[in-house]
Amino acid sequence: MLHEGSEAYLSDITRPVKEHLPNYKKIEKRLQDTIYEKFIGSVLIEDEITHVDQIDGDMLVCEFNALMGKKVFDFVPDMRSSPRFDFCEFVEVEKEFADLYRRLIKYF
Repeated sequence: MLHEGSEAYLSDITRPVKEHLPNYKKIEKRLQDTIYEKFIGSVLIEDEITHVDQIDGDMLVCEFNALMGKKVFDFVPDMRSSPRFDFCEFVEVEKEFADLYRRLIKYF
């Protein structure tokens, strides 16, 4: 849930562009590590980063397929949930996020 927390303070920059911004990536990593330390008590270990990156990539495929109205990638992600792409009021999304955070933080 926190893997894109730095975007709240920096910006959401698409991966192909971000690859050409090494200083941005360093700043983003430092901020993201600070967010992880604050909310879960430590930075992610390599195995956790791998899992987060896999899920992030899988969601990218799902988002493109749902929002573009056609299949964009040949890759079919192995999803363990059913993401929703319908419109929700921000207050509803915020409440759902906070509720999920409170349930998950118990494990840390």
